[in-house]
Amino acid sequence: DSKKLSSFVRAREDRKRYEEQMAKYQPPDKQANRKRNKTGYNMFFSAHVLRLKQSEAGVPSERGSVARLVGNAWKQLSSEEKQFYEREADKQNGMNPVEKDDDDDDDEMGKRGPPTMPDYHHPGYMHQGEMPMHMGPPMHNMHQPPPHQHDPRHQHYAPYPAHPMHYGQPYHGYHDQSAQGRSHTGYHQGRAHGYHQGYPPPPPPRHHYENNGMTM
Repeated sequence: DSKKLSSFVRAREDRKRYEEQMAKYQPPDKQANRKRNKTGYNMFFSAHVLRLKQSEAGVPSERGSVARLVGNAWKQLSSEEKQFYEREADKQNGMNPVEKDDDDDDDEMGKRGPPTMPDYHHPGYMHQGEMPMHMGPPMHNMHQPPPHQHDPRHQHYAPYPAHPMHYGQPYHGYHDQSAQGRSHTGYHQGRAHGYHQGYPPPPPPRHHYENNGMTM
């Protein structure tokens, strides 16, 4: 097949180009460890370890014991003795200055420039021109229903009961607070008309008008 042959030829050319580039490649020199300024404690540590080696007991082999011994000895020094080692450290730093500081590193970073952003419009991306979901702006109250809007047309009227009613049947869910002190006879008179006193009668069902050939 021509397609398989062309893909094989391209793969062989890529392999040849890769080998040529690797033959010309020269790895950069390994950078030396960065030097740090010595402190008075560093100078005292070297001197105290040297004295331990020259003593009869020698340097203890237990792990961490040398640092513990030097630390305790450093705490017992007076301020004048500590200043002596600080001056020795300043002399050592003056003889061997630090080759590179933080400012030089920042300058090199500025010359290289910031890292380039990935091209989201590249054909290799699955969703071209679309922003990933985790990178989009936050969507607050996404699952909350919209707030209820108040209709000013119904603010002067008493609402009807929530569940449906049938014409001619009494409704026992709501009672007029002003009619609680009325007589028992008045209550039954209200039930005879299909509604309690103090509430308007419910509207007739829709089929009542449709059967008579009337429209709302």
